[in-house]
Amino acid sequence: MAPVQEVNNVWLIFVLVIMWTGFPILFQTVFSAMWLPSALAVMGMVLRGAGFAFRKPSRRLVDRRLYGAVFAVASVVTPFFLGAAVGGVASERVAGHPL
Repeated sequence: MAPVQEVNNVWLIFVLVIMWTGFPILFQTVFSAMWLPSALAVMGMVLRGAGFAFRKPSRRLVDRRLYGAVFAVASVVTPFFLGAAVGGVASERVAGHPL
């Protein structure tokens, strides 16, 4: 599962960097309007990675359950907020930037 999760994050970062450098007005418009779901999605990605990384070396069952729960909750929260941001853009809730 680790390679699949890492590839998804790499593609997401790649798309964000291309949008940031190639289409700065679009990037500014989308991320100024959708900053909250985007920030929560990024926080979910960080927590998901941390839960995945820290669960394996944990020796106590309580710690393994805690990191497993963090991974599980972040695995649900991250796609929800990514979908909320994409849904906001698709439903035209992001106002276009006047040129």
